[in-house]
Amino acid sequence: IPLNPLTTQILKVFCGLYFQTLHLSDNRIEEVHERILNKTVNLRFLDLSYNKIREDRIAPRAWIHLLKLESLDLSHNKLVHVPSFLPVGLKQLHLHHNQIERIPGYVFGHMKPGLDLLHLSHNKLSNDGIDNVSFLGLYNTLTELLLDHNQLRSIPRGVLKLKSLQLLRLNHNVIR
Repeated sequence: IPLNPLTTQILKVFCGLYFQTLHLSDNRIEEVHERILNKTVNLRFLDLSYNKIREDRIAPRAWIHLLKLESLDLSHNKLVHVPSFLPVGLKQLHLHHNQIERIPGYVFGHMKPGLDLLHLSHNKLSNDGIDNVSFLGLYNTLTELLLDHNQLRSIPRGVLKLKSLQLLRLNHNVIR
């Protein structure tokens, strides 16, 4: 996470500790490098909201050591796609208030057991940006899908395959 030298020093000090929650919201973080979080193996909640992160600036192995991570907040950033290579054991993913236009196919396919909450409100999602297999890997686990305040014209493909879904929020779209 290249920031200024002070923030980099702070992260190096804290990353070896055994804390479970890390709030780095409301900073100027633009990148997530693979080495910066590799010693935070007990981390369960990571808040990177209100930064300047783009999905192409997240290293493919950035989360590889975060096997206990359950909740990741990347809301209020500069994401255009749902990021690839998300933490395997993640249960909650907050991506609201970005510029997300696309949920790539198979992006959740590696997750075990899979997300139970996916928050994608206040983005730029349209039906063209959601593939038939965009939710693959979440079919049996996702209970809440928040897609309000987007540009959807109909219920997205793949939503009907979500067997555990209890809450689907689609208000403030352009559904006819």
